[in-house]
Amino acid sequence: MRRELFTNNQIWSSHRFSSKYAECQLREYAREHAPFIYNAWKDSETLRIISNLAGIDVVPVIDYDIAHINVSGPSIPHLSPLEQDQNRELVREEEIERPKVEGKNDAIVSWHNDSYAFVCVTMLSDCTGMTGGETALKTADGSVIKVRGPQRGYAVVLQGRYIDHQALRTLGGSERVSMVTAFRARSWEIRDDTVLKLVRPISFVPKH
Repeated sequence: MRRELFTNNQIWSSHRFSSKYAECQLREYAREHAPFIYNAWKDSETLRIISNLAGIDVVPVIDYDIAHINVSGPSIPHLSPLEQDQNRELVREEEIERPKVEGKNDAIVSWHNDSYAFVCVTMLSDCTGMTGGETALKTADGSVIKVRGPQRGYAVVLQGRYIDHQALRTLGGSERVSMVTAFRARSWEIRDDTVLKLVRPISFVPKH
Protein backbone atom coordinates (compact mmCIF):
# COMPACT_ATOMS: atom_id res chain seq x y z
CA MET A 1 0.00 0.00 0.00
CA ARG A 2 2.76 2.43 0.93
CA ARG A 3 4.60 1.68 -2.31
CA GLU A 4 1.56 2.57 -4.40
CA LEU A 5 0.95 5.77 -2.44
CA PHE A 6 4.46 7.17 -2.20
CA THR A 7 5.85 6.45 -5.66
CA ASN A 8 3.04 7.75 -7.88
CA ASN A 9 3.37 11.39 -8.89
CA GLN A 10 -0.12 11.41 -10.39
CA ILE A 11 -1.75 10.67 -7.04
CA TRP A 12 0.04 13.55 -5.33
CA SER A 13 -0.36 16.07 -8.14
CA SER A 14 -3.97 15.40 -9.19
CA HIS A 15 -5.75 13.89 -6.18
CA ARG A 16 -4.57 16.07 -3.31
CA PHE A 17 -6.66 18.24 -1.00
CA SER A 18 -6.17 20.20 2.20
CA SER A 19 -8.56 20.89 5.06
CA LYS A 20 -8.64 21.67 8.76
CA TYR A 21 -8.37 17.95 9.43
CA ALA A 22 -5.07 17.41 7.60
CA GLU A 23 -2.69 19.53 5.55
CA CYS A 24 -2.45 16.80 2.92
CA GLN A 25 -5.32 14.48 1.95
CA LEU A 26 -5.29 12.09 -1.02
CA ARG A 27 -8.66 11.07 -2.47
CA GLU A 28 -10.36 9.49 -5.50
CA TYR A 29 -7.16 7.86 -6.71
CA ALA A 30 -7.52 4.17 -5.80
CA ARG A 31 -9.41 2.70 -8.75
CA GLU A 32 -7.21 4.33 -11.38
CA HIS A 33 -3.79 4.59 -9.74
CA ALA A 34 -3.62 2.07 -6.86
CA PRO A 35 -5.01 -1.33 -7.93
CA PHE A 36 -3.63 -3.21 -4.93
CA ILE A 37 -5.25 -0.81 -2.48
CA TYR A 38 -8.51 -0.72 -4.44
CA ASN A 39 -8.79 -4.50 -4.69
CA ALA A 40 -7.86 -4.97 -1.02
CA TRP A 41 -10.90 -2.96 0.07
CA LYS A 42 -13.16 -4.74 -2.42
CA ASP A 43 -11.94 -8.21 -1.38
CA SER A 44 -14.63 -10.54 -0.04
CA GLU A 45 -12.55 -11.55 3.01
CA THR A 46 -11.91 -7.91 3.90
CA LEU A 47 -15.63 -7.18 3.67
CA ARG A 48 -16.46 -10.26 5.76
CA ILE A 49 -14.17 -9.14 8.58
CA ILE A 50 -15.39 -5.53 8.59
CA SER A 51 -19.03 -6.65 8.37
CA ASN A 52 -18.46 -8.91 11.38
CA LEU A 53 -17.08 -5.97 13.37
CA ALA A 54 -19.87 -3.63 12.22
CA GLY A 55 -22.59 -6.13 13.06
CA ILE A 56 -24.21 -5.86 9.61
CA ASP A 57 -23.20 -6.69 6.05
CA VAL A 58 -21.37 -3.62 4.69
CA VAL A 59 -19.72 -2.52 1.44
CA PRO A 60 -17.65 0.55 0.49
CA VAL A 61 -19.94 3.55 0.05
CA ILE A 62 -18.44 4.81 -3.22
CA ASP A 63 -15.11 4.42 -4.99
CA TYR A 64 -14.36 8.09 -4.28
CA ASP A 65 -13.99 7.33 -0.58
CA ILE A 66 -11.99 4.13 -0.81
CA ALA A 67 -8.64 4.60 0.97
CA HIS A 68 -8.83 8.33 1.75
CA ILE A 69 -5.36 9.27 3.04
CA ASN A 70 -4.46 11.79 5.77
CA VAL A 71 -0.79 12.83 5.79
CA SER A 72 0.51 15.02 8.62
CA GLY A 73 2.41 18.13 7.54
CA PRO A 74 5.86 17.10 8.83
CA SER A 75 5.54 13.80 6.93
CA ILE A 76 5.15 15.39 3.50
CA PRO A 77 8.80 16.16 2.56
CA HIS A 78 10.06 12.60 2.98
CA LEU A 79 6.94 10.80 1.70
CA SER A 80 5.84 12.79 -1.34
CA PRO A 81 7.34 11.85 -4.73
CA LEU A 82 7.01 15.49 -5.86
CA GLU A 83 10.19 17.57 -5.95
CA GLN A 84 8.48 20.71 -4.62
CA ASP A 85 7.37 18.80 -1.52
CA GLN A 86 10.77 17.21 -0.95
CA ASN A 87 12.42 20.65 -0.97
CA ARG A 88 10.02 22.30 1.46
CA GLU A 89 11.29 23.39 4.85
CA LEU A 90 10.78 20.81 7.55
CA VAL A 91 8.52 21.96 10.38
CA ARG A 92 8.39 20.21 13.71
CA GLU A 93 4.99 18.90 14.74
CA GLU A 94 4.93 20.98 17.93
CA GLU A 95 5.47 24.19 15.91
CA ILE A 96 2.30 23.79 13.84
CA GLU A 97 -0.73 25.76 14.97
CA ARG A 98 -3.70 23.50 15.62
CA PRO A 99 -7.39 24.37 15.95
CA LYS A 100 -8.15 24.75 19.64
CA VAL A 101 -11.30 23.40 21.24
CA GLU A 102 -12.64 25.27 24.25
CA GLY A 103 -11.77 23.35 27.39
CA LYS A 104 -9.93 20.71 25.35
CA ASN A 105 -6.37 21.87 24.74
CA ASP A 106 -5.26 18.41 23.59
CA ALA A 107 -7.77 18.27 20.71
CA ILE A 108 -6.72 18.87 17.10
CA VAL A 109 -10.19 18.32 15.62
CA SER A 110 -13.39 19.47 17.32
CA TRP A 111 -16.35 17.23 18.13
CA HIS A 112 -17.99 16.03 14.94
CA ASN A 113 -19.80 13.21 13.14
CA ASP A 114 -18.60 11.57 9.93
CA SER A 115 -20.41 11.68 6.59
CA TYR A 116 -20.87 7.92 6.44
CA ALA A 117 -22.26 5.25 8.75
CA PHE A 118 -19.02 3.32 9.24
CA VAL A 119 -15.35 4.02 8.63
CA CYS A 120 -12.35 1.72 8.85
CA VAL A 121 -9.19 3.59 9.86
CA THR A 122 -5.89 1.89 9.03
CA MET A 123 -2.54 3.13 10.34
CA LEU A 124 0.23 3.14 7.73
CA SER A 125 2.97 4.60 9.94
CA ASP A 126 5.20 3.24 12.67
CA CYS A 127 3.77 4.70 15.88
CA THR A 128 6.91 4.07 17.94
CA GLY A 129 7.69 7.19 19.94
CA MET A 130 4.25 8.74 19.43
CA THR A 131 2.24 9.91 22.41
CA GLY A 132 -1.43 10.85 22.44
CA GLY A 133 -3.40 10.40 19.24
CA GLU A 134 -6.41 8.78 20.86
CA THR A 135 -9.94 9.15 19.51
CA ALA A 136 -12.29 10.61 22.12
CA LEU A 137 -15.85 9.25 21.99
CA LYS A 138 -18.84 10.90 23.66
CA THR A 139 -21.26 8.35 25.11
CA ALA A 140 -25.04 8.63 25.45
CA ASP A 141 -24.77 9.87 29.05
CA GLY A 142 -22.32 12.61 28.05
CA SER A 143 -19.20 10.97 29.44
CA VAL A 144 -16.08 10.68 27.30
CA ILE A 145 -13.95 7.62 26.67
CA LYS A 146 -10.61 7.56 24.85
CA VAL A 147 -9.75 4.83 22.36
CA ARG A 148 -6.11 4.24 21.55
CA GLY A 149 -5.28 4.53 17.85
CA PRO A 150 -4.09 1.49 15.88
CA GLN A 151 -0.46 0.52 15.37
CA ARG A 152 1.04 0.19 11.88
CA GLY A 153 -0.82 -2.40 9.84
CA TYR A 154 -3.80 -2.46 12.21
CA ALA A 155 -7.22 -0.87 11.83
CA VAL A 156 -10.24 0.21 13.85
CA VAL A 157 -13.89 0.33 12.76
CA LEU A 158 -15.92 3.30 14.00
CA GLN A 159 -19.62 4.07 13.63
CA GLY A 160 -18.64 7.65 13.07
CA ARG A 161 -21.91 8.96 11.63
CA TYR A 162 -23.72 8.43 14.91
CA ILE A 163 -21.04 8.84 17.58
CA ASP A 164 -19.69 12.29 18.46
CA HIS A 165 -15.91 12.03 18.39
CA GLN A 166 -12.74 14.09 18.11
CA ALA A 167 -9.07 13.43 17.38
CA LEU A 168 -6.59 14.21 20.13
CA ARG A 169 -3.16 15.70 19.56
CA THR A 170 -0.26 13.43 18.60
CA LEU A 171 3.35 14.25 19.46
CA GLY A 172 6.54 12.47 18.49
CA GLY A 173 7.24 10.05 15.67
CA SER A 174 8.71 10.89 12.27
CA GLU A 175 5.50 10.55 10.25
CA ARG A 176 1.77 9.96 10.59
CA VAL A 177 -0.24 8.55 7.69
CA SER A 178 -3.71 7.07 8.11
CA MET A 179 -6.06 5.49 5.56
CA VAL A 180 -9.84 5.82 5.91
CA THR A 181 -12.39 3.81 3.93
CA ALA A 182 -16.11 4.52 4.30
CA PHE A 183 -18.78 1.82 4.43
CA ARG A 184 -22.57 1.55 4.26
CA ALA A 185 -25.03 -1.29 4.73
CA ARG A 186 -25.14 -3.57 1.71
CA SER A 187 -28.93 -3.91 1.94
CA TRP A 188 -30.92 -1.06 0.40
CA GLU A 189 -33.64 -1.79 2.96
CA ILE A 190 -31.47 -0.31 5.71
CA ARG A 191 -31.68 3.46 5.98
CA ASP A 192 -28.71 5.34 4.54
CA ASP A 193 -27.94 8.43 6.66
CA THR A 194 -25.06 9.64 4.49
CA VAL A 195 -24.49 13.41 4.61
CA LEU A 196 -21.91 14.84 2.19
CA LYS A 197 -21.33 18.14 4.00
CA LEU A 198 -17.94 17.11 5.36
CA VAL A 199 -16.52 15.47 2.23
CA ARG A 200 -17.84 17.89 -0.40
CA PRO A 201 -15.19 20.59 0.33
CA ILE A 202 -12.41 18.04 -0.25
CA SER A 203 -13.88 16.57 -3.44
CA PHE A 204 -13.88 17.52 -7.11
CA VAL A 205 -17.39 18.91 -7.63
CA PRO A 206 -18.36 19.64 -11.26
CA LYS A 207 -19.78 23.13 -11.75
CA HIS A 208 -22.82 23.02 -14.04
